[in-house]
Amino acid sequence: GFDRILSWELFTEWTGEALEARARFGVPLSVMVWDTIPFHFDRPAGRRRIRTRAKAEADRFIVYTEFSRRMLRIEGVADERIYFVPPGVDTAHFSPGPGDRTSLGIPEDAFVVAFVGWFLPRKGLDYLILALQDLAGRIERPLHLYMTGSGPGKGRIDELLKRIEPRFGYTFAGSLRYERMPAVY
Repeated sequence: GFDRILSWELFTEWTGEALEARARFGVPLSVMVWDTIPFHFDRPAGRRRIRTRAKAEADRFIVYTEFSRRMLRIEGVADERIYFVPPGVDTAHFSPGPGDRTSLGIPEDAFVVAFVGWFLPRKGLDYLILALQDLAGRIERPLHLYMTGSGPGKGRIDELLKRIEPRFGYTFAGSLRYERMPAVY
């Protein structure tokens, strides 16, 4: 009773299940791809099998960046199966403005770097923290890292911050509801 199956990324278990549903019901499958790293998650073998099968059997791939399109091309997906859809932004909610940094616990004169996402290693928060540690003291303004999100890597990030004794300020905002995100940005 459905017209199309939509899944997320080449390597996920959801895509594996979507491939099974496509075969069982004969319904076209579209796979949204954000990944930008060719052959990412080729290990373990189960993920590699899903990835290989998705590239062969999915009817189309929806990408939001040119990097994702290039990644699919490198992996052998034909251009006619890749559809580029630029992400949209509600400019009524997300637009430049004066903001109130102090309500977020950020010094008014700070150079602020915002991170929004899961605290997973592949998101690069570790590298961002190390880069800010290297940058601290080399610019005139104080640095402040504002982290919005959560996930199974929070303990790893806490430990990294303890080990490096940061020369910059930081805030863990936790997971925030969508309505609060315009103020963060």
